[in-house]
Amino acid sequence: MIKMKNLENCRIILHSPKTGQAIAETYITSYNNTRRLLHVHADELSTLHRQPIRGLIFGKDMVYEVFGVLTNRVISNEREITLYRESEINHRKSIRYDIDMPAIITSVTHYHKNVPEHHNAACTAHIINMSATGILLQAPAGNIDVGDLIKITAIKNLLRLRIECKVVRLQDCNIQSDWFGCTILSIKNE
Repeated sequence: MIKMKNLENCRIILHSPKTGQAIAETYITSYNNTRRLLHVHADELSTLHRQPIRGLIFGKDMVYEVFGVLTNRVISNEREITLYRESEINHRKSIRYDIDMPAIITSVTHYHKNVPEHHNAACTAHIINMSATGILLQAPAGNIDVGDLIKITAIKNLLRLRIECKVVRLQDCNIQSDWFGCTILSIKNE
């Protein structure tokens, strides 16, 4: 057993251990290291029943992989996960996890001389990887610039995320697509 700490308000992505399919994304409300219990926000889990889970926790300084059972117990809009195994994946701060998720950019706000210009330009994109604080986004060339605020809808299997982020760097570009590093401002599971 490892000592996981400072997990409150950290994101957790739940997967089916059998299929590897992402089933939900939520955040941790509390953790009892002695009893090995995680409590997570229940809204995103309302359709899920008691089942085994594999979870990736994006901690403040580390990424953890946990295995446990999502229980049916709901208390104060929290669901309980009983853990039976946990491990540290990486000690680096904000490690990126490959998620390979198709996405649609639904809105772009450009800033020209500190004046926002809103555009509702739906275009396809791709989230290459994700960390606790950001994403690497591949988008069609010429649609986004560093400093833009963008809204994205990403869908993979049963998981549907609405992400608002700020483009902080251009990582790579070619004639067809640009790769951007983005800081996550908000993320919601639908």
